[in-house]
Order: sequence, then C-alpha cells, then structure tokens
Amino acid sequence: MKVSKAVRLFIAHKQSMGWEFTTIARFLATFAQLAGDVHLSSLTVAQVSKFIGRPTLSAFSRYDRLRRFFMHWKAREQLEALPLPAPIPRGHSTFVPYIYSRTEIRRLVSEPALSSTIKPRVIDPLSFRTLLLFLYATGASLTEALTLKECDVDLKRDVITLQKTSHARRRTIPIGSDVHKLLTMYLKSPIRKKFKGRNFFLTRNGTPVHSATLNGQFRVIRRNASVVRLDGGRFQPRLNDFRSTFAVHRIAAWYEQGLDAQELLPALGAYLGQLGLTSMTRHISLSPEHYRKHLIPASENRDSRKRASRASPLVTEFLRRVQSC
Repeated sequence: MKVSKAVRLFIAHKQSMGWEFTTIARFLATFAQLAGDVHLSSLTVAQVSKFIGRPTLSAFSRYDRLRRFFMHWKAREQLEALPLPAPIPRGHSTFVPYIYSRTEIRRLVSEPALSSTIKPRVIDPLSFRTLLLFLYATGASLTEALTLKECDVDLKRDVITLQKTSHARRRTIPIGSDVHKLLTMYLKSPIRKKFKGRNFFLTRNGTPVHSATLNGQFRVIRRNASVVRLDGGRFQPRLNDFRSTFAVHRIAAWYEQGLDAQELLPALGAYLGQLGLTSMTRHISLSPEHYRKHLIPASENRDSRKRASRASPLVTEFLRRVQSC
C-alpha cells in the first residue's frame, strides 16, 4: 500500500468515527507528499527521522502523530515494524498564562481600542466587546464561546449551556445580572437582531466566528489598548488567557473575603468544567494574595522589598499589575 493511500484511509477511518481530524490530516498529507510515491512498508527510520527533525517540543508532537499512524497500520498487518527512531522525550515547557488586570480589561473593551481606522473589521466592535466581557465574566473557553448556540442561552432562567466539542460533556452554569444585561443588549442590537437561531456570536454577515479571524483582530485591539506582556513570558496576551484571569480574580476575591480558597476550589473547577484539582491548584499559585502570603509578607515591608527583588520577573510584574487594578 502506498503512503498516500494509507494516509487517506487512516484519515477517513478517524473521521468516520466522528473526529474532525483536520490538523492531523494536514500534517499527514504533508508527510505523504514529502515521502513520495513509495510503499508504506518501504519507509526507513532515516527517512522518518529526517521528517521529525531534531528533538524539540514540536518534534515530540510529530513523533507521536506518526507513531499513532504507523501503529494503526501495524495492527492491520501492513507494517512489520514501526519505522521510527528512538522515542523522543517530551520537552518540559512551563507555560504561564497572562492575567489581565481590570484596568487592562477596561482598556480592551473601550471604544478607542475596538474601533479601527484602517478598514471595517469582520467582527463589529459591539460583538467583540460582548465576547471579551463574556469570556472574562464566565470563564468559558474560547472554543466554548464560539460554538455557543443562541438556544443554549436561557435568559429567563439566567443559565447558559456550554460544550467544547460534540464529544465533550455539556455543562450548564448560572450567570449574574451584569452578564444577563450584557447578553440581552447584544441580542437586541441592530447588527445581531436580524440573525436568529444561529451561533450566539456572529460576524457582520451572520456567519460563525472563526478563531483565526478573532485572534488576528484581537492582536490589533490589544495593540490599540497598549496591553503588552513585559514579564519575559513566551506569548503575548491571548484571548484564552481570559479564562485564567476569571479564575485568578475569583480566587483573589475569596482571599479578600477571608474565605478558604482551597475548600472552594472544587466548586470553581465544576463551574469551569475542570474536574481535576491539578489545573485548579495552578490558578491558586497565580493569585496575588497567594504571592503576597508566600513571597511578600505585608508585616515586613523591608523584607518584602528584598524578597520582591529576588522574585522571578514573572511574579514581580504580575504583582505590580494586579496591585494597580
């Protein structure tokens, strides 16, 4: 069997099982094109190693995708052995999400930031403003927001039903009066009122919003609002960071109210759809009160300045921004 045919059949098999499989399909199509018109069984370890490249985090991803592809055909006796080099260890990458301050959020949803003088944007300012505030106020993921249907928003009971993918578990969460007012105003706006029974967030033409378009427009808005990451983090502030911002601000509010954040974590996890405690504990470590408690004791001002100077740039910059909210 030729590599190109093996790729086509493998993709068709996965998609018949309900998987979208678009990203991996493009990856395997590129592999088939570079491998050439050869039989699957004639692939060598040297050929595959050249495609994978030197050991990096992305190389681990390429290795893992090819391993699953080859395992599929080995189980169907089209391969005697996997033409793979020695396993690539998964690189360790410490990702720290960007936590927006409330001042920065206000700048992002302001008219000067949302308005563009270059050309009309695919997503109008009101829709973008509503989406940003929705992400911050609910902690919904970007995918959940973009796949949200109008019928999933029940403003009579003040609940919304979120689902990341067609295979993921649906969850229903309550919304407050501010979010109720925000969504009601959006649905009654002239640009949204003419489209009924579709996705909740739409473009000017009434079509679903694509994440690539949204992220591209957000980069312009972020620059207009002068929201820039200066703490040495790998990525500039992203739309997905509103989810972490929601969690951190909620935990910070619990600290201010004198509540036990550790005890309330399961409730926050259920609200966010994160049933494991690992990711929720990570949000605790990002909260400003946690930093103040463990790094900058308020009762020792002189010692706190010394500790702050020894703290990592990520911690120091984060504390500076949160304290300026």
